[in-house]
Amino acid sequence: MPLAIALPRFPQPMIEIVLDMLWYLCRKYSQANDSIMIISPNSSPDNSLRNSDFVTFIFFYLPVTIAGFFWLSRYSYTLSAGWLAFASIVFYGYWDYHYIPLLLSSICFNFWMGLKIAISDKPFRKLWLIFAITSNLLLLGYFKYADFFISTINYISNTNIEVLSVILPIGISFYTFTQIAFLVDTYEGKVKEYN
Repeated sequence: MPLAIALPRFPQPMIEIVLDMLWYLCRKYSQANDSIMIISPNSSPDNSLRNSDFVTFIFFYLPVTIAGFFWLSRYSYTLSAGWLAFASIVFYGYWDYHYIPLLLSSICFNFWMGLKIAISDKPFRKLWLIFAITSNLLLLGYFKYADFFISTINYISNTNIEVLSVILPIGISFYTFTQIAFLVDTYEGKVKEYN
């Protein structure tokens, strides 16, 4: 049975205003010679994200993702969810593909911990939860605070330990705390399906 979603009908002037604003933003960003750059971890101009990426996102990535989702949802919920997961990984990897294994391993680890928490007896469930939350916070702490702690130790003890220059992956706090929320919900019995 095809999925039917009722989208609101916007008045024609509103649609024209939104399209005019998008067109203006695209022209403004694509015409700027000295555009603002978001530097990726390998900070050379060749692999930095320029404002023209905004145009690519708005007019290519977003429409393809939305169209693919609605087209696949006519056939299967699982296919459409898989499409969104794939599109999310592509979007995340566009910044720097080196962090995709970190993201995927974190997701797999937390899924596995969620299963362990769900099927274990009461005392072990709490131990699994503590282990999983601690692991997530250690990962987050490494990326966010490793250089800060080394710099502080260098300053206080007058040493010269080399700073790691760790690049913070985009969204690591968001997906770490989202996964911690999943683990807590699993511990409390609020999560019933794991597909």
